[in-house]
This record gives sequence, C-alpha cells and structure tokens, in this order.
Amino acid sequence: PLGDLDEKRLKKLSLKELDLVKGGVREIHNLAIDGIGNFPLTIEKAWQADFHTTFRKVFVRILQFKSPEETERFWLELSEASTKEISRSIQINLGDGAHWYFRHDDFAGVMWYRDRWFTFIDVEAASLGEKHRVWFEAENLRGRVIEEMESFYTTYDPEEIHLGN
Repeated sequence: PLGDLDEKRLKKLSLKELDLVKGGVREIHNLAIDGIGNFPLTIEKAWQADFHTTFRKVFVRILQFKSPEETERFWLELSEASTKEISRSIQINLGDGAHWYFRHDDFAGVMWYRDRWFTFIDVEAASLGEKHRVWFEAENLRGRVIEEMESFYTTYDPEEIHLGN
C-alpha cells in the first residue's frame, strides 16, 4: 500500500461501479466482529466506510499500524480468538500477509493484512426469510469489493485520488 491512511483519503473511496452508495466515513476505536469478538484499538488510524444498496450493507474497515510487526500481532490476536460463531472459515497465510474468509451472522466477511495495513470487509447477505440467506450473491459482491479496493492500495496521490469513479 502506498501513502498513509486518513479520513480525506478514505472519503474518496468510491464503489459506484458496484452500485454501492457511500453512507459515511467515521473513525473507529474498536473492531467488533460478530462471532469472533470485540477488539479495542489503540492505534491512531482506524476508519470505517459504510456503503449500501437497496438490499444490503457493506462495511469497509481499514487500520494502519505503526509497523508490520504490530499488524502481525493484531492478526495473531484475531486468529487465536474463539470462532464458534462463524462458519465457512478459511485462513490463508501468504508469508508477508494473510487472508481470512468467513461467514458470521448475516454477513460474508474477509479480513487481510499486509505490511502496516489491515482491512476488514463485511457484506450483508440478502434475506429470504428468518433463517435463509443468499450467500452466493454476498460472497460474489465481497470478491468484487476486494478487486475495487486494489486501486485504493495501489493509487496514491496526496492531492487527488481517483478510486472507482
């Protein structure tokens, strides 16, 4: 990832190509992951961007740590937490980072880290009644959001950042 994380940069994140409307950007002080736990954050750069369509919500949370070692310690803390409440959990370690795909409650989530950056994307699954969800569409949208996020991490111009329109 290039540059540093700040509110101005995250506000420029656009997922219009995916028909997602941005609801807002806010600073966060804890990372709550249903089914895994609530993790207080002691870092200065932690933000959440909310998006929505008519049928679902998408949350993008991005944390920037001071060092790759600090990011890895946070990842280990998450990995060691109880995962009784999640399903379809797959963790992939890549040497200089890792990914974790899973389902929890009504969301398809993915977390990953690399270097000083940690990202968590949560996509709501559409409801077909009280106990039935459309997981395929949520997981497909999750994959498309990951692809769009690539430009967020590889494009950095402090004056002007163009992300997905």
